[in-house]
Amino acid sequence: SRALHVPDGAGVEARLYKLVLYEPDGHFKPHTDTEKEPGMFGTLVVQLPVAGGHKGGQLMVSHHGQRWTWG
Repeated sequence: SRALHVPDGAGVEARLYKLVLYEPDGHFKPHTDTEKEPGMFGTLVVQLPVAGGHKGGQLMVSHHGQRWTWG
C-alpha cells in the first residue's frame, strides 16, 4: 500500500465529489483530474471489498512517469 504523509496541522481533508460505479467490463479512460476546489492537490480512490471476492480488472494510477497497478 502507499501512504500519504501529511505534517501535523496541515489541514488536509477529503471531500466527496463524485461516486463512480463500474459495471462488468466497464472502464475509465486515462485522464488528469482538474481542480474541483481551490487548493485541491489530489484524488482519493477508495475501493471497497466485494462479496465473493474480486474477479478481473485492475486499478492503474500513473504520476510523473511512474505507474502503480492493483488487482
